[in-house]
Amino acid sequence: MKFDFKKYEKLLKLEFFKKIFLKYSIKKVLLVISIILAIAPLIISDFILIKIAEKNLLLNQRQTHTTVSWLIANQTEKFLRIMESKVEAVKTTIIFNSIDRSLPDIISLLDERKTLINFLENTPEIDYILIKDTNGRRAFALNTDFATKKALDEKLDLYLINCLHENREIKSPPIFLNQYFKYYLFFVYPVNVGESRGVIAIAVNMDNVFSNLKVKLPKGYNFLIVDKNGSIIGAKNTTLVGDKLNIKNFNSLQDKLVFDTFQGKKIIASSSLVPGFDMSVITYIPKQVAYRYVKKMKKQTITFGVLAILFASILSIFLSNSFHEPIKDLINVTEKISKRNFSVRANVVGSNEITVLAKRINFTVEEIETYIKRLESLIRYNKRLFISTITALAAAIDAKDEYTRGHSERVTKFSVIIGKYLGLNAIELERIKVAGLLHDIGKIGIDDKILRKPGILTAEEFEEMKKHPVIGYNILAPIKELKEINKGVKYHHEKWDGSGYPEGLKGDKIPLIARIIAVADTFDAMTSRRPYQDPMEPEFVRDKITDFAGIRYDRRVVMAFVKAFNKGEFDELLNESDENEKDKETKNQNAKQQDNKKENKGEKR
Repeated sequence: MKFDFKKYEKLLKLEFFKKIFLKYSIKKVLLVISIILAIAPLIISDFILIKIAEKNLLLNQRQTHTTVSWLIANQTEKFLRIMESKVEAVKTTIIFNSIDRSLPDIISLLDERKTLINFLENTPEIDYILIKDTNGRRAFALNTDFATKKALDEKLDLYLINCLHENREIKSPPIFLNQYFKYYLFFVYPVNVGESRGVIAIAVNMDNVFSNLKVKLPKGYNFLIVDKNGSIIGAKNTTLVGDKLNIKNFNSLQDKLVFDTFQGKKIIASSSLVPGFDMSVITYIPKQVAYRYVKKMKKQTITFGVLAILFASILSIFLSNSFHEPIKDLINVTEKISKRNFSVRANVVGSNEITVLAKRINFTVEEIETYIKRLESLIRYNKRLFISTITALAAAIDAKDEYTRGHSERVTKFSVIIGKYLGLNAIELERIKVAGLLHDIGKIGIDDKILRKPGILTAEEFEEMKKHPVIGYNILAPIKELKEINKGVKYHHEKWDGSGYPEGLKGDKIPLIARIIAVADTFDAMTSRRPYQDPMEPEFVRDKITDFAGIRYDRRVVMAFVKAFNKGEFDELLNESDENEKDKETKNQNAKQQDNKKENKGEKR
């Protein structure tokens, strides 16, 4: 925006502005301006800093939650696996000793040998072992009291019936005993002894499993272990066991950071699955605790802001130097600088602060001018380096197939010429240039046997070859700067009537850059030597492409191609291509002659 000083001079003549600027001294005006200038940047900077702090806090919370949840989940899985192995050991021991004995006699026998007694003493996770045959006879080993046994029997009945009926092992989900505020897992196994059948049931106390968890939590953090329905089966605070995790976003917790309310407090929570079990570990921290550093920062920024305002006010009192013509000169200079005229310099003579400011402005402008020139040079260098790199990459891709060497570079040049005749601007032409060089980058992922096959591809080989646009797109997809260019890579084999690949796009839905490359690619392929064809005459190829306008190719692109061709824009490139073909034939003939000489020498020997 141009600064019209005369316009502001006219405004200053108004009585309203005269009263403001003439009534108060420069010190007072400077005081007000300094305070305003001090408050605005502070508010903005404080807001930005607080947002950055909150962002970093969330990132830290995410990392901490993920780490803690993962550690607890893996420890939980470890102890559950150990518990399963102990259960398996009990089952194996019982089955091993059941040979030639009835099931109810097994526990008595094991008790006599003190096998189960020693095992249960060293395995606090297992509270109860029950053996029952089809005749209703039962025997049991306890690691708990009889009242708990009775409650366990009630819960076990259904699993015993299902195990006998289905003759398969059953592992129950966590079962809650309301009267004891405990969760149990039941492992029920079918047993066939001689002519009789029965079951072995083992009840595992989840409290004793989770009590082995030894994770040092960061300050303020808590964890819960819940089943798939949100029931709490384990917790740092054991009084929560048996409760329901009542938070709105329970189903969104997995691998995410969620803000919610739990037990009347706002929390930040996340979770990790316990591998192999229908359980999740949820870590949470009160939001007030997590944000205490941000609150502290807000207080500090407000304090520093007030101090800064006071400092600015005191400093402005001492800024009472006169302001004369040099200010106008500086305004004119800065106006020109804002229009990117960095050759201008301020001509202010004197020894006061305005003169110093003018010198500093001159010095800064000189540095900016030097820096911009250096930056422009670096931009040009980087651009050349980028083009050279992708040109080399395109050459490397083409080199995989001796028949397509130079193909990408020729397609690029043809595409740029067509783009010019379509009236595209410099930026669009630059995109076409890069897309042309990279359009076949996906051939990196195609088997060399297919690329170098000296003949027509089979249907299966052609289907494999058709994957190269998508492969190229996926290679370049992570590079956001190549988003528009990548459209040419992915869709350059699409056809105007929708019969192309990979997505069968139709008409204007095909990006223009891909439509241009499609014509250039076809022209080069048909005018070059390939394993399955000799090079065709350019005029013949031009007519063929024209015949397919509105069918395979965009009619507007074909018109631009034909116009450029008829004006001889492609002649130089076609001549270069002919010379390259001759060189290639010469090299092939030389190679054959050398092979024949070697064969003749071999025959003489």
